[in-house]
Amino acid sequence: MNFKKRFEKRIEEDKKSMYTESDRAFLATLQDMVVERPEGEVIAKHFDFKKPLMIAVACFLVVVLALSLTLYFTLSPKPADDIFYLTDDLDPVESNVVELNSDLTLFYFAADESKYNVVVKKYCLDNGDALYYKLLISVIQGLGFNAEIDIVVKKNVIHDEINYSNDEKLESTISDYILCFTQSITPIASTGVNTIDCMGDMKIGNQTVYIMKYQELSQGEGAFVENIQSMIHIK
Repeated sequence: MNFKKRFEKRIEEDKKSMYTESDRAFLATLQDMVVERPEGEVIAKHFDFKKPLMIAVACFLVVVLALSLTLYFTLSPKPADDIFYLTDDLDPVESNVVELNSDLTLFYFAADESKYNVVVKKYCLDNGDALYYKLLISVIQGLGFNAEIDIVVKKNVIHDEINYSNDEKLESTISDYILCFTQSITPIASTGVNTIDCMGDMKIGNQTVYIMKYQELSQGEGAFVENIQSMIHIK
């Protein structure tokens, strides 16, 4: 072999040694993308774009569905019936009987202004929606009764239940609604007058009347039911 042939062979070997592994892999890919027909004609293989496109669309739809469900359950407001309200740490604001009655649905409150003084306080949310009202009722003069009554006007308010202790629970009906209550009678020595202490509750539709305190001076058994009925009027 003469010098010229050895030189050309060395150049060819140097060219082959310059191929990298990535070059070889790329060359193999190109070879795989072509097919030789029997007549010797070489054509490019047809690349199927449908399958990768369908996979991409499916993945996109899954992401959109997951995002939509997340936003729906986190941002959509809950139905009012599913919300419960606590009355702890609420500050009262001054109110009146007119505002109280505007929040009542199946009944209204009315007291004889010539006999009783009524102070109304409202406990509400930050947006002004009332949860319940507290009524402080006191007699103006003479014998009568003093009472503290809470009227819950919003549904699902968690209010302190009446502590009936061990006293026997009684029932009376006011316009088809049941008034549950207890009553204790304490004689005042040498006077012939009794101190009547009562507490009770009455549910009227979705609203509830809680008689937290009731005290009356009477020569008999008192008139708790009659006095409550004179102020709570069913529509």
